[in-house]
Amino acid sequence: MNARLTLLVAALAFLVCAPLVAQRRDQTGEGDANWSTLFQAPAMRTPDRMHTASGRPGPDYWQQVADYKIKARLDPVANKLSAELTLTYTNNSPEELSFLWFHLEQNIFKQDSAARQLALSGGANGERIESETNGVELAHVKCRGEDIAFTVYDTLMRVELAKPVRADGGEVEIDIQWSMSLPEKAALRMGRTETSDGPIFALAQWFPAVAKFDDVHGWNTLPYLGSGEFYTDFGDYEVEITVPANHIVASTGTLMNPRSVLTNAQREALAKARESRETVIVRSADEVALGKGRPESADPITWEFSARNVRTFAFTSSPSFVWDASTTNAGVLCQSFYPRSALPLWEEGTKDLRESIEHFSRMWFPYPWPVANNTNAFGEGGGGMEYPMIIFNGRCDSSYDLFALVAHEIGHNWFPMVVNTDERRHVWMDEGFNTFVDYYAIVERFGSGGSWFDRKDWVSAWSRNTHPMSTPPDRMPAGTVGFLGYDKPAWMMRTLREDVLGAERFDRAFRDYIAAWAMRSPTPDDFMRCMENGAGMDLGWFWQSWIFGAAKPDVALVSLSIDEGTVDAEISHRTRFVHPVPWRAALKDGSRREGVIPVEAFATRRLVRFSCEVPAGSLLNFTLDPEARWPDMDRKNNSQAPHPAK
Repeated sequence: MNARLTLLVAALAFLVCAPLVAQRRDQTGEGDANWSTLFQAPAMRTPDRMHTASGRPGPDYWQQVADYKIKARLDPVANKLSAELTLTYTNNSPEELSFLWFHLEQNIFKQDSAARQLALSGGANGERIESETNGVELAHVKCRGEDIAFTVYDTLMRVELAKPVRADGGEVEIDIQWSMSLPEKAALRMGRTETSDGPIFALAQWFPAVAKFDDVHGWNTLPYLGSGEFYTDFGDYEVEITVPANHIVASTGTLMNPRSVLTNAQREALAKARESRETVIVRSADEVALGKGRPESADPITWEFSARNVRTFAFTSSPSFVWDASTTNAGVLCQSFYPRSALPLWEEGTKDLRESIEHFSRMWFPYPWPVANNTNAFGEGGGGMEYPMIIFNGRCDSSYDLFALVAHEIGHNWFPMVVNTDERRHVWMDEGFNTFVDYYAIVERFGSGGSWFDRKDWVSAWSRNTHPMSTPPDRMPAGTVGFLGYDKPAWMMRTLREDVLGAERFDRAFRDYIAAWAMRSPTPDDFMRCMENGAGMDLGWFWQSWIFGAAKPDVALVSLSIDEGTVDAEISHRTRFVHPVPWRAALKDGSRREGVIPVEAFATRRLVRFSCEVPAGSLLNFTLDPEARWPDMDRKNNSQAPHPAK
């Protein structure tokens, strides 16, 4: 029988083997106090007309809208950015607002920033900040042409409004002018990287962004400490970026003035790429080496971009970019920008991007924007970072690594760029869900998920687990974000799909969740309710074990005996991590009996007695979870040979 059983098939197999599950006093010495709470639904918000009992947005659901017009100028010689913006903020909430909060995230690089002090103190996930700048230097903050009062607190700014913005659709315009020096090295999602053909500038979380005001927390003003990412509202962006004429700019959004910034040959190449699934060179490596492929101009030129319904805007600019492009079968223009040093590996970058987008669109939800940009903005640095319609990537050493990185970063355009989760609090709904969907993209390309998803890694990873994965990322112990934010939730989702619900049941519920919350902001409660309603299963035990608990899982075969063909086994969950228990009775003739003990058998006791029939004298051994489908800290206690009953 296939090990990837749904609970329905598991229950049938359980009945076919005529088991007897008798709850009895726990004899493991661990006690049963409050055991049954594992099967209760986690504490959730009471359903209302904003967030319904089915986990979907209700008829009174609202969210704010933040539209930006930005003009920015990059000075590579001074290593500085100067800019001005106009924010049009629409207050769709049911209360008027007399002040606004903004994020000034580049203040993280100031000498006295909270993040820098946290790193020096050895605090949770304190990341050493090597670059130092003056942060965001504000020239003015105005409303209707008049200066308005503001106060800066580390990476936050409170702006006082002379007149409150009314509820239910009121608007206010805020004008901000600022400048900032750029980090000398790309770090914490932005900065400068040197190449032999000139620097690469990565600009992300670079402008004063209004904080999110929602129905859960009001103003979301958690500070920027480096680990937690960003949580913002959707809006439209009109952005002008002035750079030296020899630069290529890639960004969120669609390029609106190609005639002003591209050569005739480049426009023709892009037109060809829009009709082709094969990669088309827009600017070649030879042109980069010779300083060619740019308009003849001694003056800076301005690139104009437009983006609709996105939650932020990022860009990268460099004279060193090779540029190629192709188009998905749904008409999304896929482009890659990279230095010559990234060749020949990055010749596959656009193909990797295109195939990832097609996979995620087919399996989960259609990519909603017209353009996707894959950039080597971090050069020889490692890792990657995601923003709407653009991803920043670094060094890769193999085709597998490049595809996995591209798939992961563009996958974030589904989580959280479409499904707008709160990354500062719930990293597992962002990195975890994305790592989960990456697995199937990698399997489709390479035939297996590779070592990243190897279940054998569960034991070593879980041994470092000391906090629930519901812990906010900035409060996770140092070195645990990778496990608690990426690996554990990805394993959780894969286990839910393959070993609890089955693919068809899971996929229908998860697709419904994505569609319901596309361009909206769900909470963990919404996700859990969507999955339970869509799949038709009470999963309280699953959420308690995986999301809200920190137990190190260990199921044990406590005892095994056989009497005239009746196998009696005592099975215990030794920790507060519960799950269905696959079992296998291996027989001496090479055949076997197998099934799954439903999780409900453990609803009131951690130890149960299980019986099944086999031919007398035929049992070779009895094993729990024989294919290691579930995490287990000690598999040595999962199998026994039979002992005659006394």
